Amino acid sequence: MVTGGRAETRLVVVRGRLVIALIVLLGLSAAGFAWWFRWRQGHRAVALWGGEAAALLVRAPRVTALQLGEPPGSAGADDPCLEIDSRRWPIRRRRPLETAPGVVHARQALVEDASYDWTSPAPRCVRHWDYALEFGDGSRRRTLVLDLQCRRARLLPGSVEADISPIASGMRTFLEEQFAGDGR
Repeated sequence: MVTGGRAETRLVVVRGRLVIALIVLLGLSAAGFAWWFRWRQGHRAVALWGGEAAALLVRAPRVTALQLGEPPGSAGADDPCLEIDSRRWPIRRRRPLETAPGVVHARQALVEDASYDWTSPAPRCVRHWDYALEFGDGSRRRTLVLDLQCRRARLLPGSVEADISPIASGMRTFLEEQFAGDGR
């Protein structure tokens, strides 16, 4: 028994198109939600550091960790230093981080809002910059200095600082691992 032939074919074609349209709509909705979710996770951190600097923190092809010495100003005139607030912080050791285990996660943490304490006032402690992370892409370069005792990060050049309490311990572990076994 044949029932409707053409009507059934038309119904199948309409249903197929409807399924395809629903799949495309579902895909676009998922992409929109994913974009919104990622934006929501880092919009404050990106605003804090600035769009260009935030992009370098995540995507710069060159990343170098610097272990800074103490006390400030103890370096000789020709020794490599990092100048912060008109004080010379000697650079004791350097490590390239491009392929270091965990560097992708450390970089991503620097642009996520959850990595910062947005509510606490700046601690009243004397800054002692322990480490610096240099991010470079051609002529574009930014340096993020870290005071892990006061749990602060500052983007150089400039004076923009943030409280990194939620990630300070993890950053300390990550950076200490980079310089472990150096013998110095």
